[in-house]
Amino acid sequence: MIELSVFWSSIPLVYKNSVFVDDRHKIYSIDKYSGAINWVFEETLDQIGIPAIWNDTLVVSCDKDNVSTHSLFAIDISSGKTKWKRDFDFQLRNPIILNESIYFVNHRREIHSVDIKSGRTNWKYD
Repeated sequence: MIELSVFWSSIPLVYKNSVFVDDRHKIYSIDKYSGAINWVFEETLDQIGIPAIWNDTLVVSCDKDNVSTHSLFAIDISSGKTKWKRDFDFQLRNPIILNESIYFVNHRREIHSVDIKSGRTNWKYD
């Protein structure tokens, strides 16, 4: 077993047989029965938001240190592979999912709806 450097504000998410947790720079999928690591998602990440899950897709927002890029990732929970990634020029946090749409508010106080399968914008309310 390896030692994780889990960030103090990380909120574990449990789905089926896995626990998902981050250390601010990586996302880990851990077997909830054995504690073994299933996979590690290693992008250049920082300030990872609270993840959400829909139909075996993990959705997470993140910012990159010293860069004005803010991203939304859809990750396959079985493999840890990226299904799609969207970059934005605004900060976003803690997406929620309802049916096949991801909803979030950005720091400009705009509400966004994004299609979970494609990552395309459904609509934006400003």
